[in-house]
Amino acid sequence: MPAFHRILCATDFSATSLEALDVALSLARDTGAEVHVVNVVPDPLTQPWMVEGAGMDFGELRQVWTTDAERVMKHLLADRRLDGRVTSTVLMGTPANEILQYVNDHACDLIVVGSHGHGLVRRFLLGSVADRVFKSAACAVLVVPHRTFRPALADMDQVQERRQPMVAV
Repeated sequence: MPAFHRILCATDFSATSLEALDVALSLARDTGAEVHVVNVVPDPLTQPWMVEGAGMDFGELRQVWTTDAERVMKHLLADRRLDGRVTSTVLMGTPANEILQYVNDHACDLIVVGSHGHGLVRRFLLGSVADRVFKSAACAVLVVPHRTFRPALADMDQVQERRQPMVAV
């Protein structure tokens, strides 16, 4: 396995992204890599409801969303009692775009991201950050599957094992 030096872990603070963070931290302990934990807050100016937001203070809304994400990130990392090789950042924009830009700007050589397990129709309509990052990244990407997929993946492994030819000696 190649040695990783900078691992980016994208989190939206969901259970699956927290599992991805644990995977990233474990890899970092094994390889000595530094970990960059990134959360991307959507820009309220790009939200569909923005046209009905007349009179809203979007600057203040941006600040509130960013501050809230930074507070959650601080508690998330404090709960894990991490050493000094972990950096956290809250960005604003489109998640996949911001993650890929951060990877390029910081020369990350591995992205660890969780997959929420949405169905095909929902993925088609909403898009999947993990899918877009996986298809567009210039570095290795590790997708941690949603826990609902894990039994199916285990079943596939068992079927594959049964297909192995038996060799008699």
